[in-house]
Amino acid sequence: MKHKIFSHTSLLIILSVILTFLAAGTVMYNRYDIYMKQGVRDEAAYIKTGLEEDGDVFLSDRVGDATSSRITLLGKDGQVLFDSIENPEEMENHSNRPEFIEAEKQGSGEMVRYSDTLSKQTFYYAVKLKDDQVLRVARTTDSLLVTMLTSFLLLGGLVCVILVIELFLVQKQTRKLIEPINRIDLEHPLEHVCYEELRPLLFRLDQQNRQIQKQLEDLKNAESARKEFTANVSHELKTPLMSISGYAELMMNGMVPPDKMQDFSGRIFHESERLSNLVADIIQLSRLDEKNGETMFEQVDIGELGEDVINNLQNRAAKKKINLEYTGGPAQMQGVRHVLYEMFYNITDNAIRYTPDGGDVKVFVGKLNGKPYFRVEDNGIGIPESEQQRIFERFYRVDKSHSRETGGTGLGLSIVKHGAVLHHAKILLDSAEMTGIIIFLIGVSSIMSWVMAFTNIPELVSTALLSVSSNKFVILFLINIILLIVGTFMDMTPACLIFTPIFLPVCTALGMTTIHFGIMMIFNLCIGTITPPVGTTLFVGVKVGKVQIETVFRQLLVYFAAIFIVLMLVTYIPNLSLWLPKLMGYI
Repeated sequence: MKHKIFSHTSLLIILSVILTFLAAGTVMYNRYDIYMKQGVRDEAAYIKTGLEEDGDVFLSDRVGDATSSRITLLGKDGQVLFDSIENPEEMENHSNRPEFIEAEKQGSGEMVRYSDTLSKQTFYYAVKLKDDQVLRVARTTDSLLVTMLTSFLLLGGLVCVILVIELFLVQKQTRKLIEPINRIDLEHPLEHVCYEELRPLLFRLDQQNRQIQKQLEDLKNAESARKEFTANVSHELKTPLMSISGYAELMMNGMVPPDKMQDFSGRIFHESERLSNLVADIIQLSRLDEKNGETMFEQVDIGELGEDVINNLQNRAAKKKINLEYTGGPAQMQGVRHVLYEMFYNITDNAIRYTPDGGDVKVFVGKLNGKPYFRVEDNGIGIPESEQQRIFERFYRVDKSHSRETGGTGLGLSIVKHGAVLHHAKILLDSAEMTGIIIFLIGVSSIMSWVMAFTNIPELVSTALLSVSSNKFVILFLINIILLIVGTFMDMTPACLIFTPIFLPVCTALGMTTIHFGIMMIFNLCIGTITPPVGTTLFVGVKVGKVQIETVFRQLLVYFAAIFIVLMLVTYIPNLSLWLPKLMGYI
């Protein structure tokens, strides 16, 4: 890095010095040229005055010694009468010289050309005297190129001095530049950003660290899952084998009464059947893991597969007196037929196994938004939310007890998950336990509504609000404020059930219709779904968008203000809410 900085800086300095020297040299040369020419003109004017006053006597050796310029006096015909350097008699006629011709015509003339006599570039200035003679003053000057070439030695020395200074400064500055970079914590690069220019790089480094950390965690989880799977397989295989071995040994040693032989034979048969199913599921999972099985995709009608699954599971459902219903039709998709069948079979079979006797299992097959889907609904025991993320793990059971009461192998949903990955499908799980919670909540809310009515709480609240003010607008504003506060920490459903009996009598007493009150209340409580700390819609959006809630919430402040304004309009202008119900004849 140091060498690159030095080379790039050196190149930049050399180019800068050269360009600056050329620019400055050009400017200085032009200024010198202007001053030199003006000096020659002034000198010519001085000599002209002396000649016109004193005559040719003025042109003496003293004049020649007093100036470095070449002085020449020409006659009317261009003949040289006097020259401060050469013998006039040996010089040729100057009538053809441009400066002489111009002076004869205009009174003065000038020209820059190479002088054979002086062997240099020379500036000539000629002026016409009163007696029609022409005075010419000449001074040599170097060209711009010659001036630059003669200065390159100085330029080279200057560049060398600058490069030596630069080498010292570059080494020093490079050390100061690199030192903060060397102190960067590569494990936590964003904690101390030494240079803002490095932030994108450090951000990518942090992302890479996170990815590596996640990969390490995945490897640990995979290793843990492998060990757990191995242990579970050993356990699951050993249990039926030991049962078969034990029953067979008893029968072999004649320790089983004749009347129990059929029972023991049946137990051996069932254990061997369970062992066979377990081995088949393990093989199926291995094929899906390795992707070495039949992966040739074809056009498959999942509606047809659904019918086959229902037909094959009818007897099992009938034994538990479960009502197994099928609703659907043709739905084509690209997939592996036997894998899709195993997926649908295992999902439906799992629903039947964990649904109590006399329950209902409903299977739906069709298309949603142009995409095929297979859905199973049941009223079984339900799955706790804490367990929903693990039910697709191998041998994982919600009851944590490897009970064989249901007869499953513990691998069915794992096969479903792997099949979904193979077909790039999504598995959506909705636990039935939530229904119980909602029913309980509704029940409690109803009881609370009865208690409030029995204890005259709505009348007390109404009296309290009316005691604050008799103004309709003030009371409605207070109700809105209360509902906005309630909506931030309470879900909308219980809030409606609890606060409707409280505020409805107050609002109806103020002349508000029940429809207008319902719209106002629902609009008000809906704001709570995007407001922390409950704000379910807000948190779901943040989770899906993978952004920080602080950033999103700041952007929503203007939106909240607009919503509040609309809420006030809905509250105080009934026609905004009631025009559609009136149009439809509900009012």
